[in-house]
Amino acid sequence: YDLEPDSPSRLVNLSSRAFVGTGNNIMIAGFVIQGTGLEQILIRGIGPSLAQHSITDYLRKPLLTIYDSQGNILATNQGWKGESWLSRLFEQVGAFPLLAGSLDTSLVMNLPEGSYTAQLKGADDTSGTGLLEIYEVDSPVTLPVFASPRAVLVETGTPLTMPSAVDSNSP
Repeated sequence: YDLEPDSPSRLVNLSSRAFVGTGNNIMIAGFVIQGTGLEQILIRGIGPSLAQHSITDYLRKPLLTIYDSQGNILATNQGWKGESWLSRLFEQVGAFPLLAGSLDTSLVMNLPEGSYTAQLKGADDTSGTGLLEIYEVDSPVTLPVFASPRAVLVETGTPLTMPSAVDSNSP
């Protein structure tokens, strides 16, 4: 996704849905933040709440891990716990609500300029359809400028991505 330098638009959401397998067949999304200061980012790894959208083969126990460009683990999450402040944040950024008490994952992070990787896999070697989302939360002082979501079809080994991007001028 490439924004024109003089455009008032900005990237506010990236998402990708795919089958999340086990071992090396997990979902991986890379993103880069440019600029100065910290960017507040909401990252969600969704499985159980996909059931409300008629997806039956959802990832039962999502586990979300965020890495920096050196391969260091910055954060990990399993189960968002239905916290009300997170529900309000989901609404603020335009994200669909997660089922209360579900094992879906959610992290809010303040990240400096750099390259990052979000990995979504199933805890306890579970597998199923997962959705990985990255949202800009606060006013842009920096900009997520690149995303590279990837997943692998377990049956064939074929790479598969279903990425989407939303800019601030989208309806």
